[in-house]
Amino acid sequence: MLKLFALLLCLFTLPIFAGNELKNHFSPYLAMHGDDPVQWRVWGPEVLAEAKKEHKLIFISSGYFACHWCHVMQRESYQNPAIAQLLNASFIAVKVDRELNVALDALLIRFVQQMNGSAGWPLNVFLTPEGYPLLGLTYRPAESFEQLLINLRERWQESPQRLAQMAQMASGQIFKKEVLEQGDVRPVAELRQELVEQALQLGDELQGGFGEQSKFPRVPMLSSLLLELQSAPNDELEAFLRLTLDQMAQLALRDHLGGGFYRYTVDPGWQQPHFEKMLYDNALAVSLYLQAADVLQQPRYRQIAFETLDFMLAEMAHQEGGFIASLSAVDDDGNEGGSYLWQREELMAVLSKAEFALAERLWSRLPISEGEQVLGLLPVVIEEPQHLAKELKMSFSLLQEEQKIIRAKLHRWRLKNRSLPKDGKRLAGWNGLALSALCQASVAPEGERFQIAASKQLAFVNGFWFKGELRRELSSTEGAAFAGYTMVAQGLWHCAVAFPAQKKVLQDRVAELSDKAWSLFYRQGSWRLGQKPLLPVLLQRPLLDDGPLPSPSALLLKLSQQVLAAGYQPNWKEDYQQALQAAGRFLSSQTVLWYAEHVELFVSKNRPQVRDLRIEPETR
Repeated sequence: MLKLFALLLCLFTLPIFAGNELKNHFSPYLAMHGDDPVQWRVWGPEVLAEAKKEHKLIFISSGYFACHWCHVMQRESYQNPAIAQLLNASFIAVKVDRELNVALDALLIRFVQQMNGSAGWPLNVFLTPEGYPLLGLTYRPAESFEQLLINLRERWQESPQRLAQMAQMASGQIFKKEVLEQGDVRPVAELRQELVEQALQLGDELQGGFGEQSKFPRVPMLSSLLLELQSAPNDELEAFLRLTLDQMAQLALRDHLGGGFYRYTVDPGWQQPHFEKMLYDNALAVSLYLQAADVLQQPRYRQIAFETLDFMLAEMAHQEGGFIASLSAVDDDGNEGGSYLWQREELMAVLSKAEFALAERLWSRLPISEGEQVLGLLPVVIEEPQHLAKELKMSFSLLQEEQKIIRAKLHRWRLKNRSLPKDGKRLAGWNGLALSALCQASVAPEGERFQIAASKQLAFVNGFWFKGELRRELSSTEGAAFAGYTMVAQGLWHCAVAFPAQKKVLQDRVAELSDKAWSLFYRQGSWRLGQKPLLPVLLQRPLLDDGPLPSPSALLLKLSQQVLAAGYQPNWKEDYQQALQAAGRFLSSQTVLWYAEHVELFVSKNRPQVRDLRIEPETR
């Protein structure tokens, strides 16, 4: 009897909440919310069915593992019992990994941008039970977020029909299909001139890059500008591109101890990074610096590309093949940049007196702050210390060797003593970008050492193709989004150059991927990002703009040029011609800088190059 009583007592004293649908999910971002008191659901048709049945608003919170403010909002709000109770009682709460649900995230980003003027992550959007976006926001402190939940609950209880009508009307305006009017197509030379003029007008002529508040790499745009420079020399454009590439590599966007690039800097002077490292940023940086080495005749850019690949292979390669998605901005203690920042005392403890004195001279140690608090020091290498060698009366080669020793010593200590949480997802599209980077490096001068890694990556990426469909992630049965198809196909095309013996097999697979992409993502003059729209609204565009990642519509059109030039006779030829004509009309009415890859495509549509994916624009 006493044993039975003790057992019942234990049962009653257990916590009521024991995890939600996200517990043990293969996405580290979703899994980290598995013990939140919020009853999170995984996105799917069941969510909409439940919302309609219970007549509740849907709350979608989209983010990603490496995101600093996503961790902050989890800590402040989603682990807050009062907020969790509000969400569980009055809403259907859904957590989304934006890297897995690209199309849904892009649609919600579009809504929040149109309604608020800007958007980002964590991305939080309330939808009506029918699936129309109603209200969107990004990070909010707990007190503000809780009050918003209370107010929205009351408004929904008082006038659900009115709010539902408002949401449907707003969606009709924001997501209406863009119809291109028949009109004159502007001359190619005019589009090219405007592209360069807009780049120089919006570019930062003093510090490089684009932006007055923060600095992102903007690789697709820079790559297209390099191609334009290669075709039509322009001193001002060349100076801007050299400045931008140097600032990206020499200042705090790049990790000067371990290698690799951070996602962006929070300031316009490239001084304070946002510390997450994404696979796509680094893979694209490799391709960009290899391209710049050739176009600008600057061998040290090639070395930067090789060092970035070395970082990827050392810290982002998965032991079972491929590359993981990202390294987090926060350490295990929740400190942003905690894995990368140093205190002066730590530097003195790790280095000898002589090494510390030399490091003091070799490196600028940027103080990284949050508000008025200095979080730590970030070593940034002085790129050209020849004058220091003369001052110290030592050879430049000896100074470089000492610098390598100091850097290796600090890096080893960092790896041993600092936590660096990882998002172990292996995404098809991003691994396609890594495949491109490895194949391009392996055929570059002095890049033969990457041939073996490229061969292994090729075998790994082929594993995403399963039963006539491309999987979005290795642990998922869900199909890839538009971008995934195009980035994998691009990687395979680059492999045809690196591995000529496999050229026919690789080109066949690219043709197969292209067929599938045209059938899934193109409809009567519009592109869509995903396969299975669950919402009553769609994000359909005549062209998809350049962003941190290459535009999938531009990539597919380039790949299609290559497939046709290689002699294939696909059933999408009419769609291809229609899409090219639509691209010409669309570019004639837009700010062409945001569609730089499409300008390059439009300019060169009659000059497909079979050997390489990149198509050089026609000469003037």
